[in-house]
Amino acid sequence: MTQSLPRHSIFAVALVAVGVLLAAFPISDRLGAIAAEVKPGGEPMAVYAHDIPLFPDDPDRKNVGKLTYLGGVVLTSPDPRFGGYSGLLVNRSGTRFLAQSDRGYWFTGDLIEVGGHVGAVKNAILAPILDAQGKQIEDPWYDAESITTRDDFPGDGGTGDIFVGFETKDRVDRYEIGREGFMARPHPVKMPPEIKYNVPNKGFEGITLLADGRLLAITERTLDAAGNEKGWIVPLDGSPYSTLTLHRDDPYDLTDLSRLPNGDILTLERRYTRIGGVGMRIRRIKRDSIVPGAVLNGEVIAELGNQSSIDNMEGLANRQSSDGMTLLYLISDDNQSPLQHTVLFEFQLNE
Repeated sequence: MTQSLPRHSIFAVALVAVGVLLAAFPISDRLGAIAAEVKPGGEPMAVYAHDIPLFPDDPDRKNVGKLTYLGGVVLTSPDPRFGGYSGLLVNRSGTRFLAQSDRGYWFTGDLIEVGGHVGAVKNAILAPILDAQGKQIEDPWYDAESITTRDDFPGDGGTGDIFVGFETKDRVDRYEIGREGFMARPHPVKMPPEIKYNVPNKGFEGITLLADGRLLAITERTLDAAGNEKGWIVPLDGSPYSTLTLHRDDPYDLTDLSRLPNGDILTLERRYTRIGGVGMRIRRIKRDSIVPGAVLNGEVIAELGNQSSIDNMEGLANRQSSDGMTLLYLISDDNQSPLQHTVLFEFQLNE
């Protein structure tokens, strides 16, 4: 979902840094980049990173709930197409990532570890998400809000099938990225017919594949009579679907889902109020509770407010490290606004 948020003063220095970076590139070059079409299959994009603490007023504070902050960066680019990232995948080794923007682009590259945590992005590629005709998807069809994969990251032992959840024109499409790269065209997933009644710009905000291969799709704020967020369990073989809901605690809205190795589901949720400002939390939902008709709920394992460096957090991914630790990665949707930022965080889940 596109939502503009006022910024906390902690980012004042970052805003100056962004301005310096943009000033280094002539206006004519930036306007040319706006006018140019991204080549099918993608093209290199310059991306810069600088470290940020989780709590600017207390840089040594690392723990929040059941998470330990390992590190994070603010990402910037002179390319005006950069930003708007609402979903995230990270490969098993933590060396590569794939994100998608709500303006119709893939964003991928190498994650570089600095000081034991993600510290830089190299070899970044920007590529258009294609429609069935092989052209870049256009408004209002390009509002990609969530991403998941069937088995593993493209090229890392899996098929590379990527599923993307869209809102505005609510649907889930499958892209054979592993076989066709970013030239892949969409294969629509058969979804329940009632999704056409999803509230505009409040539709599919979180999708993930359950341990048994079925698709779990939950809306941001399309509510049932009890005020909970509507969702569906959809088999990919065409078998009958089922419905469920996610318990909603106002003012939090769902922004992403991510399945842990044991089958539990993590929810990423965002809030914004004029008094309380921006906030986020993560809930853990036990796999055995994800059944037809359920009202999903779970333990809040972490919650952060505007005293932290968070922005409009919308993408969540996880992986297991070589020593068995569960690592979480979060990315923000900056709405391509100069008052917001693309931040990428890495946490350890303390189980």
